[in-house]
Amino acid sequence: MQSIGVDNVDLGAATEHGVCVTNCPGFCSEEVALHTIGLIIDLTRKLTYFDRKVRQGKWDPLLGYTTHRLEGKTVGLYFFGSIPRAMIPMLQALNVRILAYAPTKTKEFLETYGVEKAETFDALLTESDILSLHCPLMDTTHHLISERELKLMKKSAFLINTARGKVVDEAALVKALEDGDIQAAALDVIEDEDTEQSRLFSLENTVITPHAAFVSEDSFYAARKMTLEQLVQRLSTDQRPTHLVNPGVSC
Repeated sequence: MQSIGVDNVDLGAATEHGVCVTNCPGFCSEEVALHTIGLIIDLTRKLTYFDRKVRQGKWDPLLGYTTHRLEGKTVGLYFFGSIPRAMIPMLQALNVRILAYAPTKTKEFLETYGVEKAETFDALLTESDILSLHCPLMDTTHHLISERELKLMKKSAFLINTARGKVVDEAALVKALEDGDIQAAALDVIEDEDTEQSRLFSLENTVITPHAAFVSEDSFYAARKMTLEQLVQRLSTDQRPTHLVNPGVSC
C-alpha cells in the first residue's frame, strides 16, 4: 500500500510475485490544495522572506523583489487531478485567471470548473504568472521543468512544486533563480529527500517545506481508512482492490 505516488515501488517485481499494490488517491487533496495556495500567497506577499529579514534585524518593507496584486494574474496548473480541482474555489476567491495543461481533459470539461485549457505545455509556461505542478513522477515527467522550460517562463514568474522533487531539474532551477530567469520558487519537495540536501536552501528567493503538504490528522485518518478498506476487499471478500495500481497482477 502506498499513499499516492508509487515511484518507490518496483511494480514489475510486485506483479511477478503476485503482490497487489494499492494506493489512496485523493486522501490528502484538501491539504495539498491549501498548502499550495499558502505557498502562492507566501511568494506573492514575501511572507517567509520578510520573516527571515526581520529576524536578522532588517525592518524594511521594500527589500527583495517587487510585489504585485494577485488579482488578474494567471495561475497555470500542470495536470488537473483531485488536488487542482480542490484548489479551484480558493483560486477563484483570489480573482485570478486559471489556465490548465491537461491533455486528457477536454476544453468543455475544464470550462465546467471555470478553467481555460492550455493547448500546449509551452503555452502554459509562457502565459503563467504562477506555475503549479500537480503530476505524478513518471518517465515523461522526470525533469519536466529544466533549463528550456525555465527560459520560456516570465522573468516575474513563480514556480510552485508540491508534486515530486524529481519533476524539477534542481540544478537548472538554482541557475534560473540566481540568473533572474524566474522570480522565485516555493517547493514542498526536493530531488534528494534521502540526504535532505539541496543548493536551493541557500537562496533567498525560495520557500521550502519538508514534504509536509499532505499532513493533517484528517488526511492520516483518511489514508488509514482507505488502506483498511483495500485489505478487507482483498482478504475478506476476495475482491480485487479498488485502487490497484498493478492491474496485471494475479491476486
